[in-house]
Amino acid sequence: MVRAVCALVLSLLVVLAPSPAEAAATPERALQSSPSPAPPRTRLRAVSLVSLDRDLRKAGTQRRRPAELLSLGGLSKVLGYMTDRKTRDLIVFGEAEANTPPLQTQDFVVALRNSKLKYAAGGKAASYLAPSCSIDPNPEVIRELGEIGQRIAGSESAAQIEEALAQWQTACKRPQRVRVMGVPADTRFARVMVTADYHLKRLADGSEALSVPGFASLTELEVARSREEISEGRASHTSAPSFNRFWFHPGANRYAVDEDVVIINECPVVLLTEEQHLTRGGVAGAGRPDPLAGEFGQSFTAHYREIAAARPMYRELENLFRFVALAAIMKYRREPAKLGYLLDRFPLSQEEVPNALPGISNVKYVTWQAPAEEGDPFSPSVQGERSYQLWIPSCGGVSMDVKVTKASFAKPEGKRLRQLRKAALAARPSPRAVSWEFELP
Repeated sequence: MVRAVCALVLSLLVVLAPSPAEAAATPERALQSSPSPAPPRTRLRAVSLVSLDRDLRKAGTQRRRPAELLSLGGLSKVLGYMTDRKTRDLIVFGEAEANTPPLQTQDFVVALRNSKLKYAAGGKAASYLAPSCSIDPNPEVIRELGEIGQRIAGSESAAQIEEALAQWQTACKRPQRVRVMGVPADTRFARVMVTADYHLKRLADGSEALSVPGFASLTELEVARSREEISEGRASHTSAPSFNRFWFHPGANRYAVDEDVVIINECPVVLLTEEQHLTRGGVAGAGRPDPLAGEFGQSFTAHYREIAAARPMYRELENLFRFVALAAIMKYRREPAKLGYLLDRFPLSQEEVPNALPGISNVKYVTWQAPAEEGDPFSPSVQGERSYQLWIPSCGGVSMDVKVTKASFAKPEGKRLRQLRKAALAARPSPRAVSWEFELP
């Protein structure tokens, strides 16, 4: 089992209304599942983990480590691995795109050590924690935001609302605690998790725009729904408080295995709401999400590749998922290769991961024209303009709950994987080579 990254995003949407000329476009609804992965390229790269372990050990004594060793042989995406029983070697293979940053050996090492209980207290399975993190506000801040939200709902004038909004912004920006579990907190692995988690807050509350067709923030979805209610005469002055939690979570992982070759057919990253996550036996939560939260999660999932192209941190996050899956598969299959240096002595670079980050707040204003009602304190009767207020605090997070079971594997039709293995081993320039390219037959 692999878990990771849980955190909190708080945003505020105050819908004060659109002008008559403003279009009320409804965001495109999310797809139900992430797209199937593209087939492997015909030219792939192989990396011997035994040779990598040996050369890193030698380079360590010389205090010089070539880039090939630190970048996992130049791979940009791991697709699977094969076992060479004759030499007791594990050979990872995948893509090596010229215009894509290479993977980091240290990230794979962290996933490997986690799977081998190197970070579990006493090395015992009972104390194992999956790679994970969370960014959480102080419970007192949550309580305070709830009280402010109630004051907004009960405000009798625009001035009272503005005063409450200023208090909301101040409370939201208070430091939030950062926790990293299952891996060292000062590693690049941890930094990627925390960065992706923190950034999700901005995408959820709309404080950072993302030009991906068909994708909308939770705030934008709420605005669209409010406009629809307004046009149908169903709008109220305020909306009820709604806290929503999200987790990045592995979708249905599927692997193909034939003899000594395993390929990762699917390792998608999906964004679940709290309710969906709880049904999968994940992190305990505190209630059902707003109905639009599920739509936002589905939209993020459906557009994950486009989002990752625009924000590379999510490509890096997906690579961590694949590393964790790869390490879990190797453990499940009890692969025999000896990787003592990688497991015990390879030094990881120390990267700064703060123990607290400022909260993020976004307030959205929308205005529209509506007939004034007698005694309505929210609109000047002369202009006939009415204001409505909606606020939607949102929460964000990630979870790498990858489970490897017998049902995860399927045997492919034909001899494709055996041909892949034969081509990779035949192309190896020497028994001591760390990495090499090969053509698929």
